[in-house]
Amino acid sequence: MFIHNKSKRTVFLFSGLIVLLVLIALSFGYLARTSGKRPREGSLAGNADTGKGKETGDEARQVSKTGPDSVLIFNRYYTRCRHTVKEETDHGNAGKTGQQLKRAFPEWQLAKFTPEEVTFRKSIDGYCPKHYVIKAKEDYLVIYRPKKDTGKLEAVEESNIPYSTLSPEMKKQVDKGLAVDSREEVERLLENLES
Repeated sequence: MFIHNKSKRTVFLFSGLIVLLVLIALSFGYLARTSGKRPREGSLAGNADTGKGKETGDEARQVSKTGPDSVLIFNRYYTRCRHTVKEETDHGNAGKTGQQLKRAFPEWQLAKFTPEEVTFRKSIDGYCPKHYVIKAKEDYLVIYRPKKDTGKLEAVEESNIPYSTLSPEMKKQVDKGLAVDSREEVERLLENLES
């Protein structure tokens, strides 16, 4: 009986040592694989977007400048409706570096830079131009449309519906700016408020 317990303990210790050795071997293997994946100093990895680095030769110049058929993409993200409006242009941007384009469009954030495509983005606090916004002005409801570049509201039509006749809940919505998705919805809403 004493010998049987001793053999169980030996098997348990031996098994534990094998598991420990396997874990150590796997750890060393993982470290060896990941340490070999670092980009070399002066390589092109990670430098194409900024135009910085120690690139030399024709290949580096091609990566850091836009090509003859490159496209500029401007993504406007509107915070109130959470829509992104994409605008593309291919006019006059060949042979430009990321830094040159950043200087040309200082109010935009450079999001992507390749020889074929340059993407800028900007967040605008407002609704996108696809919406109409209804607010009150001098006790009457006015329909506004957001400007594409700023999100600021521009009046497009004044209604003959008095603000004072609205329900308290509708007044709260109008005070915040009641966003409507289409002109048809605006007409339908105004008809309901008139009746």
